[in-house]
Amino acid sequence: AADITIFDYKPFTPFSDENIDGHMLFGFEGKNCRTTIVNGKVLYKDREFVAFDEDKINAWTMGEAKKLWGELNGCQY
Repeated sequence: AADITIFDYKPFTPFSDENIDGHMLFGFEGKNCRTTIVNGKVLYKDREFVAFDEDKINAWTMGEAKKLWGELNGCQY
């Protein structure tokens, strides 16, 4: 199984041995990710999660964030 990430990336600067690290560090951003495959399983395809319930994860994250910020600030959200 392979881990692969496919990006839509159209740089103005050509790729070369001297600048590939800059392209990888600054050019391959999350907003440019089209597809992600991990252990042979497609997790993200055509800019949408296919292996996760994104709404469920977002709801859980909001609940946990409220608890954390409440504990840090000594209040309830």
